[in-house]
Amino acid sequence: MSAITVGSDLVHYEVLGRGGRPVILVHGWIGSWRYWIPTMRQLQLKYRVYALDLFGFGDSSKNPERYTINQQIELLDDFMKQLGIPKAAILAHGLGAHVAIEFAKLYPDKVARMLLVSAPLFDSGDLATRIRPGQKIPLTSTVIATPTPVVTPAPKPSVSTSTSNVPKTTVPPPPNNPPKLPPAHILNNPELNKPGSATDATIVSRAKDLPKLPTTDDDGETEILITADKSLSDPTVVSANRDTVVNPSMVIDRDKLREAAIAIAKSSAESEKPNTKSKDDAPNPLRDALSQTMMDLLGRCFKKSDAEYEKLQADVTKSDNAVLKQSTIGFDAGMMLDTIRLLTMPVVLVHGEDDPIITAPTEAVWDYLTIEKEEQVLPVPMASVRHFPMLESETFQRLVGMFLETPDISKIELKERWRRRSR
Repeated sequence: MSAITVGSDLVHYEVLGRGGRPVILVHGWIGSWRYWIPTMRQLQLKYRVYALDLFGFGDSSKNPERYTINQQIELLDDFMKQLGIPKAAILAHGLGAHVAIEFAKLYPDKVARMLLVSAPLFDSGDLATRIRPGQKIPLTSTVIATPTPVVTPAPKPSVSTSTSNVPKTTVPPPPNNPPKLPPAHILNNPELNKPGSATDATIVSRAKDLPKLPTTDDDGETEILITADKSLSDPTVVSANRDTVVNPSMVIDRDKLREAAIAIAKSSAESEKPNTKSKDDAPNPLRDALSQTMMDLLGRCFKKSDAEYEKLQADVTKSDNAVLKQSTIGFDAGMMLDTIRLLTMPVVLVHGEDDPIITAPTEAVWDYLTIEKEEQVLPVPMASVRHFPMLESETFQRLVGMFLETPDISKIELKERWRRRSR
């Protein structure tokens, strides 16, 4: 048994092979490093193969504070640092696939390539309209055909030396000392504020004397009170010949003013309400898929009479069920797909079509992941395979060899590989 410490927590791992490129195997939600043994034995002749136990599994620490995806990412990062692994190929399953995807997003220089098994690839429900990260968006014909408007400057008026026929316009300069508004006792005196009087207050100044908004009635409902006397809002000014005329800039629609005030008050009231929504209220297909205990999930993968059931059961009893809930917090199906599209290394996605734990990706999901990414993302759905391809399918072991030995994963020839249907 080999181990390192991350902080004060123990991380168990095993290693096979004396030389060759490093390959790291990361287990899923059911079991531990042990079910990777057949794969390790296959690869040990050419590669240095590591398999580790994530926090909460096998012989690693059972510290609930370490069960989040971010903490598992830190585990993998520290593992590579302490063992002096600058870069590695990663084979990851289930929870391990989730961790590997996020790890590769943060540390792309540390991941040569990835083979992800039973990764949580769910349809987010908006794939038909969702903008794919990294996809080239061509200009439409409408955009190309739309001419750029040309603005021709107006011709300058000819300058005449004679100004005898040009009427003179005198614009009075603004006063150096603008008049001050009347004091409050004048503003509140209706006799001194008749329309056209020298002390006629403006609407803006009168607004200061209005009651504060909003107020609350007896029923607890927000109520807007606009109590200014209508006579005080006469939008008139005094003209040059002392006639009272309407000033258009001062005309206010009182109904619209009231509606706007009510809208502002309601918006303010809504913003002050406590946010009662939690992350648990958001759609989370991964949380729903892992809502049982690990032993229940194992029972959906194998019969009790199966040899695989007995082997996995020993590891499941050593694991902490709290990992299931902690590892699904904040999961976003759409963001998971977008993250894979943004990865820069080759990625092979393997999924059993009969997986009873993580539902096999739909055609829409495969299509979303591979548009303009065919050279870098290779889906491999496996018929009649459930959650553990490494224990159920000989094809899987053959695929692992091709994955590690073929520089261009798009050249991998396998009957099971997914191909986009012609339209």
